Amino acid sequence: MAAGARIRAAFHPILDLDGVKTSVIALVCDTLAGEAREKAVQSLREAFAQGALAVRDWKAMLARLTAARDDLARHPPRIAGQPADIGESLAFLDWLADNHFTLLGARDYVLSKDGANGMLEPVKGSSLGVLCDEDARVIRKGGERTGLTAEVRAFLDTPDPIIVTKSATRSVVHRRAHMDYIGIKTFDPNGAFAGERRFVGLFTSNSYFAPARSIPLLRKKIEAVMGKLAGFSLQEQQVLALLVRAHRRKWPKAAFEELPPERQSLARSLAVLLRLATLLPPDLRSRINDLRTGDLLALRFCADEELAEVTRRVLAGELKGRDAIKRAIRTWRPDHRRL
Repeated sequence: MAAGARIRAAFHPILDLDGVKTSVIALVCDTLAGEAREKAVQSLREAFAQGALAVRDWKAMLARLTAARDDLARHPPRIAGQPADIGESLAFLDWLADNHFTLLGARDYVLSKDGANGMLEPVKGSSLGVLCDEDARVIRKGGERTGLTAEVRAFLDTPDPIIVTKSATRSVVHRRAHMDYIGIKTFDPNGAFAGERRFVGLFTSNSYFAPARSIPLLRKKIEAVMGKLAGFSLQEQQVLALLVRAHRRKWPKAAFEELPPERQSLARSLAVLLRLATLLPPDLRSRINDLRTGDLLALRFCADEELAEVTRRVLAGELKGRDAIKRAIRTWRPDHRRL
């Protein structure tokens, strides 16, 4: 368990408490003393409290998700004055509500005019579940709320209405992992960005076992990637799938070298695109398609911790060409971590 003690046994009896049959879970763990014991007790109390809040507000959060979906359908973003096609986004929200997302917290935000690029201000009384604590943060831990940067505001102003990423906060309910963060942008009648309806929770096991081509939004990304794989044989596509699965671990060099030489450059580019989509912040992630093939091949040498900084300089036009990008890299990825 997270407190450092090993669980030795678990019991789940049904007890009769004051005439009411009650399900009880009893865990037997290693003996803890002093500060470690207090830490474990406090952690358990926090988990029970957050679990109670999530259960208490579950129906309200599901109703808000449905309302957010309907509001988006009524007030979609606009492109060149015309309503954007958001059918896939609406389908994704319907998919989430169909037992594919465990809602743990929700909060609404409205765009204010504070600062040069505005600020997302929480709507008073809108916090539900584990976000009931007004000090609870989703994107960053602690600190005062700050104004939006120009890059983040530019991202929010794009017509893509759904944000899917990871929260900075770990869940203590269901499983101990960083919570999944679903943001649904709100738009005014003219299609301009007006705020966000934010949800945190965990994708359910059903979602992880669902065929990728059946999941809205993801299926479109798959179609886009597969379009770039035109001409690859089934065997070659399977090798690339292996690269995708292993992209944060040691690269399967032997599998990569099985590709014909003329395909290896595209495979390298796809591998870098995968890293960028995983590691870059939202404002840079939305501009990945602006990178040229030469940029991608040079960025593969960049370590994770400085990938965003170097990519930002490339997109700003400060670094032009492979040699300039390589010279700007301070920490190179080890050979066994790249193709």
